Amino acid sequence: MQFDLIGRYVDQLAAPNIPKYIEMDTRIGWQATKHVEFSFVGQNLLNNHHLEFIETIGGLASTEVRRGWYAMVSCTY
Repeated sequence: MQFDLIGRYVDQLAAPNIPKYIEMDTRIGWQATKHVEFSFVGQNLLNNHHLEFIETIGGLASTEVRRGWYAMVSCTY
């Protein structure tokens, strides 16, 4: 079994105005056999979403990143 916990702090951006945020990702992995691993990953767990980018040239568009989960199976040979 493996457990990874990753935290990050992103400071405020002045132009365009993006607020600071703190986020955390985690991963739980199980090496079932020498060649097969199962993992479950959670991303951006501290907030429902956070603003990462605002496009100010050619119109106003923003990019918000949401919380996410996924499972993975890795096979090596």
